[in-house]
Amino acid sequence: MTIRKVLSHNVAVAEDEQGRECIVTGKGVAFGLQSGDAPESSRVEKVFYPREKGMAKKLSDIIDGFSYDYFRVGDEIVNRASQRLGVRIHDSAYVALVDHLVCAIERFNNGIAFSSLLTLEMKQFYPDEFAVGAEALGIIERRLGVRLPEDEAAFIAFHLVNAYTNGDRPVAMREGLTLLRSILDIVQDVYGIIYDQTSQGYSVFITQLRQFSLRFFRGDEAAAPPRGSSYVSIQDNPNCRECLKRILEIMRSEYDRLPDEVQLSSLALCLQQFTTST
Repeated sequence: MTIRKVLSHNVAVAEDEQGRECIVTGKGVAFGLQSGDAPESSRVEKVFYPREKGMAKKLSDIIDGFSYDYFRVGDEIVNRASQRLGVRIHDSAYVALVDHLVCAIERFNNGIAFSSLLTLEMKQFYPDEFAVGAEALGIIERRLGVRLPEDEAAFIAFHLVNAYTNGDRPVAMREGLTLLRSILDIVQDVYGIIYDQTSQGYSVFITQLRQFSLRFFRGDEAAAPPRGSSYVSIQDNPNCRECLKRILEIMRSEYDRLPDEVQLSSLALCLQQFTTST
């Protein structure tokens, strides 16, 4: 590996053995080095192969502006998330997490309380990711000596989900959570259901609704419903028909758009499967 450009004592743009541009990070990894030098392998802690333009600059700005310990904490959190969730966390998560971490600790040290409206939703709809966020608070406390409030676990979970779903519009996830909550409230009201949040059926239902809402706001195409399912026949169920009517009213009034026919059929089937199994 050869240094192409030193960004800071801790970060450098380099070229690996295959000629690919990468970013190497590590405490003092580029200290005293110049273009053409090879970094000591023992000092290399992380190697990034950025897919996003400007990632090197973002990393350099964050690491130079604040203690490198923040970045190392972000790295540990992302690694823990990858292990616990079994997903690949996009490199952008490092930048988002570290940036958020710096702001969160600054607010905390200045005695500024910052409450998240996402905490309840993240706990209910992304329990595994929220659990990682809660673990992250322990990592932050051990490494940086600051115990952040529980709401920060929701923010961390939010960044992780947005990263591994490759969401380039964080607003899509926030809107998706709001829509998901509205759908659950409508189903509960129409069917008179008391949700058992520990049941397998509820877990499957939430997963399907998460996928529907994210696809809707990100403009992704929905998978076609299984053969034999019919949106028309599903609508013959008066409760299902009433749920769909209310959901569409919210989507039209709040977001000024409606799902396409395939998305609507998938949502109808999802409602039917859940309500007939409870």
